[in-house]
Amino acid sequence: MPIQKWSRIATVLLMLSLCMPGESVACSSPPRASVEKEAESASAIFLAKLVSTKRIPVPDDESGQLFTEVATFLVLEAWKGDHSPGDTVVFQSILSGSGSCVVSAINDPQWIEDVSGAEVKFSGIWLIYAFGQEPYGLSGTGRNTPLEYGGAEDLQTLYRLFVPLQSRHKTKASG
Repeated sequence: MPIQKWSRIATVLLMLSLCMPGESVACSSPPRASVEKEAESASAIFLAKLVSTKRIPVPDDESGQLFTEVATFLVLEAWKGDHSPGDTVVFQSILSGSGSCVVSAINDPQWIEDVSGAEVKFSGIWLIYAFGQEPYGLSGTGRNTPLEYGGAEDLQTLYRLFVPLQSRHKTKASG
């Protein structure tokens, strides 16, 4: 291939990378486990859409900075655990501001930050590796992430490892 063609390809790739916003994560934790390791230890794995959040002040918090975020998700696809498409799943996370590895489903307080300072908004579609029982906690130390901020990268591996679980909800066609 002529050097001019490689040069044009490199230039296009460089321009595309400059146009994409850079993100940084506010939580400092050990490196994330592989998809395989996280999937092995998770009690449930599912793709879900955020349907609602509410904030409740933490009682006896004199600083006024602690609150519980209650986030409700609708399961779209499931690979492991007791949840299936159509189920709602609740997460409760005590949020405290910067530096915490407990994360907000709506990025408030910010845990994913755009390096340019622009506000980061999520699509609301999350890939979730849940541990324990409901209500789950939403943590930034594992592979839980909005689809557009890394969750999509795991999907190919999950489809290779698991057959998606079918919905347990009755439809009009099935009775």
